[in-house]
Amino acid sequence: MFDHAFKLFDELPQLNCQRTLLSFNALLSACVASKQFNKVEELFREMPLKLSISPDVATYNTVIQALCKMGSFDSAESMLAEMESNGVTPSLITFNTIMHGFYFNGRFSDGERIWATMEKSGIAPDIVSYNGKMQGLLLNGGKISEAVELFKELHSSKVKPNHISYNFLIKAYCNDGNLEAVIRTYNRLLKNGYIPNRTTLEMLIPSICEKGDIDHARKICEENVSVNCYISVGTLQTVVDGLVEVSRTEEAEKLVKLATSKMYAYYSQVKMPTKDE
Repeated sequence: MFDHAFKLFDELPQLNCQRTLLSFNALLSACVASKQFNKVEELFREMPLKLSISPDVATYNTVIQALCKMGSFDSAESMLAEMESNGVTPSLITFNTIMHGFYFNGRFSDGERIWATMEKSGIAPDIVSYNGKMQGLLLNGGKISEAVELFKELHSSKVKPNHISYNFLIKAYCNDGNLEAVIRTYNRLLKNGYIPNRTTLEMLIPSICEKGDIDHARKICEENVSVNCYISVGTLQTVVDGLVEVSRTEEAEKLVKLATSKMYAYYSQVKMPTKDE
């Protein structure tokens, strides 16, 4: 992809097309999409001078993204000073990209420093910012109580939690073995109008089964399979097998029948366990 994009970019003058900032930004994006991150900064340092173009915020955001993908978070942060000296105002995307790089890689305090810089510049965090911070808290020693406080802060602000916010919290509670909190968060997700996605259900159901609450697991499976929400065959089979183990064969058969009645061909693999199993 990148080789083709670079060849086209190089041939633009021959096609009577000027190489503009827009086409240069598209080239950098192709570079990132092709995962040739090391070439991005090289092109960034070379081309603007050669073409007499001035990088804009989109240019810098792409370079920052590439640097973060390479793990060069300090270099990514240094771009903020460079932007300022060149009269380019960072955007929310700029700050989110750098913050996420720090948060996701165990440098929570550095992420907080960028957050403070962002707010000082007059840019308000969005749900992407909050989700990054929440994941940073959970990765940074599993600070569940602080992540919960951040989640509560979201509910009382103009920025509302989304699917990702709920999934982070559900995963944290699952890892902590707090079944009551898992179910409470799941019910709150439903109450706020969200439909559970595959990530939600694949965390939730196995965790509930591990705690021995097979009835709750069955109920969640039935509710979600009924409305065509995806649950893996393996997860459904675990619930079916669990029901049979506690002599609730009728309910197991009902779940198998429900799953196999759906349009998804893979659900045909869900079966009642044989006597030998």
